[in-house]
Formats: sequence, structure tokens, C-alpha cells
Amino acid sequence: MLLGLMDEVCEKLGLRLRDYATPEDLFEAVFSRTSINILTKLDEKMGDEFLQDDLLGIMHRAVRARIRKVSPESVESGRSA
Repeated sequence: MLLGLMDEVCEKLGLRLRDYATPEDLFEAVFSRTSINILTKLDEKMGDEFLQDDLLGIMHRAVRARIRKVSPESVESGRSA
């Protein structure tokens, strides 16, 4: 079910799931096409407890990396810390 959902999201974004070797690469590509406002809200809801070494943690670290890349001042101000 999860892979089907991920494939659907990729298709909507013009990506192909099978083109990505790692979850990190996939999340980086998906989040590069996602608005910074959505990513910031997601980061705020997840907090630090979702930073473990599992798929959700990998995704959350990718969210934070994208926020830092696009809007470093939001991380520095503590909104995404």
C-alpha cells in the first residue's frame, strides 16, 4: 500500500519511483517540488521525535534539509528546529 501511494505521488509530480535508488534520493526529489510552507508545517507537526533511523525519520530529515536549503532563516529562527 505504501509503495502504491508513493508511486502515485511520484506520478503526480512527474517523477518515476523506480528512478531512485534510496529513500533519501526520492524524498529530496519530491520535496524539491513541494512548497516551503507545506514543508514547514509538516516539520512543525512532526517535531524532533520523528528523527529516528526509520523511513519516517529519513523523510523528516529530508524535509528539514529542504527547508534549510530554501529558507535558512526559518531554521535559524527556531521555527523548524
